[in-house]
Amino acid sequence: MIKTSIKITLERLDPEECYRFVADDSCGGIAAFIGVVGNDTLKERVPIWKKEYYSDGEVWVNAHP
Repeated sequence: MIKTSIKITLERLDPEECYRFVADDSCGGIAAFIGVVGNDTLKERVPIWKKEYYSDGEVWVNAHP
């Protein structure tokens, strides 16, 4: 069964409440971004490195701009 949950609010978000809202025993983990997203050109000027390790030994690396 696929469960989609969404909450739209004008109120300030509480990270613990958000965690409880999405927590589910079928999930392997929860990732959250807390910060500000701006409309700037930082990513065009500074390389962003991302490296992921998988259980089968695969590694994925990406650098951009």
